[in-house]
Amino acid sequence: FFWIVVLVENCRYSTGDTMFTNTQFILLATSLLGLTAAVSGDDSISLNLEQGSRSLQDTCDGAVLRSTNGQFNAETTVGKSKSTGLGTCNGLSSESGAGVWYLVEGTGNRIKASTCNENTEFKATLLVYSGSQYDCTNNQLTCEVSSDSTDFECTANTAKSTAVEWQSVSGQSYYVLVQAQIPGDQGVVWMSFRSITPPRNDECKTAIGAIPPVDLQIDGTTSDANVSPMDNYCGTDQLFPGVWYSFFGTGSDMTVGACGNSEAQYAFSLYKGATCANLSCELNLGTYSVTNISGDQSKCLFLNSDGSLALQELHQISFTSALEQRYFLYIAHAPTSGTATGTALTGDFRLFVKSLDPPPTFPPVEGVPTRQPSLAPSGRP
Repeated sequence: FFWIVVLVENCRYSTGDTMFTNTQFILLATSLLGLTAAVSGDDSISLNLEQGSRSLQDTCDGAVLRSTNGQFNAETTVGKSKSTGLGTCNGLSSESGAGVWYLVEGTGNRIKASTCNENTEFKATLLVYSGSQYDCTNNQLTCEVSSDSTDFECTANTAKSTAVEWQSVSGQSYYVLVQAQIPGDQGVVWMSFRSITPPRNDECKTAIGAIPPVDLQIDGTTSDANVSPMDNYCGTDQLFPGVWYSFFGTGSDMTVGACGNSEAQYAFSLYKGATCANLSCELNLGTYSVTNISGDQSKCLFLNSDGSLALQELHQISFTSALEQRYFLYIAHAPTSGTATGTALTGDFRLFVKSLDPPPTFPPVEGVPTRQPSLAPSGRP
């Protein structure tokens, strides 16, 4: 379609408290339409009607379909309108300011939406709804989840990052509203949507183990994991995504340690029980203590992408185990006040479980290394 604009000499246009001249008004209008405008010295305006089209992302009806391949795309909230009629979603308002809408199709996996990009210009609130095109048009969308929380995995422009995750249904349409967290903020936001598969040991019932308590290096990751909801985290707070392992007690003192190539520390929730259905805390607020061990090059020396080496601290807990008692370990990052800005609060780590006395022999378990320890002083295979 074509827009025909007639200019009236010396007229001024008002939007609220802002006054626009002919030229300013047309430049604003053409910007909103996505057209190209050029202004000459005598204030005449030339429009290129062959370039650009209006972005309707400020309305649910005009939400742009995005794939869940993790690719970032840029959009601006400048000149966009405020959504109305949807109220709040999980306690966050959908009407706090100008926003843009996206549409993604469910994959059957969890989907993560994030603004973690070095070029994102404001801190966003993300609101996720499900429904049909009819629901969208008639303000009948169903709130799924919302978030104004920082992306745990973000290392670029962390302060302005926001992320939200939800379990999607294959083929279901999800409408995502992105708006500034602070009313009046506006600018460019870079968004990505990613279909994620949690680690195998994301839940207690899929814990990896039993791990031989012989100080083997077990490589793990909390990337794409979830926070396991537990009534008691056994003496520590678990705020970030974690994963599960299991092992048997040897009747002697044991240590559990972890390190990763970051400045974040680790939190260990140690439970005992035959199954995940009847767990009780082995450590509690009075007995939980993490020791930071520096300089262990045999365990915590990492190779950076630039070829340099980084020696990180080993974070370790100790306890007296009961013979043949089964233990379940939930491990996650535990940032401190000294954690560097931009440190991801999920990622890869190395786990070590050790009995201070020679352990009894346990049968091998699928998925766990079965190498025997060497005679090296470190005790590692």
